[in-house]
Amino acid sequence: MNIYGRDTVEQYRGRELYERPPHLFAIADAAYKAMKRRNKDTCIVISDFKAVADAMKVIGFTSDEVLTAYKILATILHLGNLTFGVDGDVILIENPKVVSVMADLLSTKEESVEKALLYRTVATGRDAMYERLFCWIVGRINDIIEVKNYDARVHGKNTFCINYCNEKLQQLFIQLVLKQEQEEYQREGIPWKHIDYFNNQVIVDLVEQQHKGIFSVLDEACMNVGKVTDEVFLQGLNGKLAKHAHYTSRK
Repeated sequence: MNIYGRDTVEQYRGRELYERPPHLFAIADAAYKAMKRRNKDTCIVISDFKAVADAMKVIGFTSDEVLTAYKILATILHLGNLTFGVDGDVILIENPKVVSVMADLLSTKEESVEKALLYRTVATGRDAMYERLFCWIVGRINDIIEVKNYDARVHGKNTFCINYCNEKLQQLFIQLVLKQEQEEYQREGIPWKHIDYFNNQVIVDLVEQQHKGIFSVLDEACMNVGKVTDEVFLQGLNGKLAKHAHYTSRK
């Protein structure tokens, strides 16, 4: 299957990230456009497959659950390879071998997959499958946390890091979907109803800004001579962030 040839490259050139099925070329083109827009270097971070598998194992996912997640992701990727045709008033799938592969991944019959693709009875497609998989993973993690009697007051650092990751993901969504899309539409003169949104960059900076952010204050507290305590850390936070609009001290 030719998925890296010149024709495939052209399908992703100049397109927005979510216009085409998932592909390395989509990520590369988005990074190139971001580099031109911002006039500075950019990079692509690719997660290590083993690291993801190890993380799921540590969290508590069983081998069967991990395999199920991978099969669903593989099915979503195969959706992008489907092609449809028309015979009179009838819509047909032109490459039934892909349907066969998807049916095998989903442990179901080919007829069931074909019916779901050709006759809409419920929400289907990549977005719906991604959403259901994401919600299942989140629900599974929540179940594991409840079973292990997770207490945010005891695991404050873990909770903080989770919230920080959520803010970074939100910022990525804002940059890729909202900010860049609206700027692109404005440059091209496309009619567009502006969407107001809270840019959480100020929250991200509160955590990671050099010499001023929470992480930097924590590093400084840990380098102090003598015993490092929560009070030392809190004093550092209050000294540098007391006037920050989004910081509230526990003191």
